Amino acid sequence: MLDYYKRGPYPWPRLSVLSVDMMNKIHDAFSPGELLHAELLMQMRENPRPKVAGGRILKEIDGLRGKQDITDKRKLRVPQGTIACTSGFHINLVNRSIQLFSPCYTSKKWPYGYRVFDVSRYNDENDFPQVIQAMMERSMPLSPPLDKPLRFRDDIVYRPTEDGFDLLTPNQIHYFKGKEKYGPLGELIAAGDRTYAQVYEQLVKEHGINPIIIKTVVQRLFDGGFLDEVYYYKGDDKYEHRGTEQVSANGCYE
Repeated sequence: MLDYYKRGPYPWPRLSVLSVDMMNKIHDAFSPGELLHAELLMQMRENPRPKVAGGRILKEIDGLRGKQDITDKRKLRVPQGTIACTSGFHINLVNRSIQLFSPCYTSKKWPYGYRVFDVSRYNDENDFPQVIQAMMERSMPLSPPLDKPLRFRDDIVYRPTEDGFDLLTPNQIHYFKGKEKYGPLGELIAAGDRTYAQVYEQLVKEHGINPIIIKTVVQRLFDGGFLDEVYYYKGDDKYEHRGTEQVSANGCYE
C-alpha cells in the first residue's frame, strides 16, 4: 500500500489505532519516513478524542425524537455523530457488492452512521459500469419520484405552527412560513403514508393550491435535503430483488 500511495497523487490512508499496544507495533514495523504522510487516528480509550457510539459498539442514545417540544435551538444538540466521513459508492471487492450511501447520525435504523439508498452487485469489470449507471438512474433522481412515498428525512422532527411548520434537526431549526401553501403540505409529508402523486392530487383538489406552487415548494424541500430519499433500501431484515440475485440490505447475497 505504501508503494501504491507513493505513486499518487492519491489521498494517503488514515489508520484508526485502537490501542497503545497496536500503536507500538505500528511504530516497530514502519519507519518515521514511511509514516510521514499516513495519518494515525488515535482511537484508544485513553485518548480524549470524542467517540461516536456507532457500528458494532452502538449503544442507542436518546436523541432528537424525544425532544419535539424544544424551542431553544441550543438545546437541540444531542451526543451523536457518525463514523462515516464519506459519501458515494461503497464497493466491497470480496462479495462484489455496491452500496450507495451518505453519512447520518447513528441510530438503530442506521447503526453504522450512514444511510444506504441502494444496494446492488456486479459480476466483474465488464458489467461494473452498467451496474453503477443503473444505481444512479434508480436512486439518484434530481426530483422526488411521483410514485414514491413523500416524507421527511428520518432524523428530522416536524413541528406544525400557526403559519406553516418548522423542521428541527440536531443543529438547526428551519422555518417554513405561509399557512396556505405550507400548512397542509407539511401535514401530508409528516404523515408519510402517501406518494408524491397522491399528495399533489390531494392538495390541488381539496385545498385548491396552485400546482406550480406545490411543485416549487416540494422541489425546494428536496433540494434542501429535507425529504427522505431512501426509496429502495429495506433494512437489515428485509430483502430487495436485483435481477437473478437476492441481496440483503447489508450487501450480502443468497
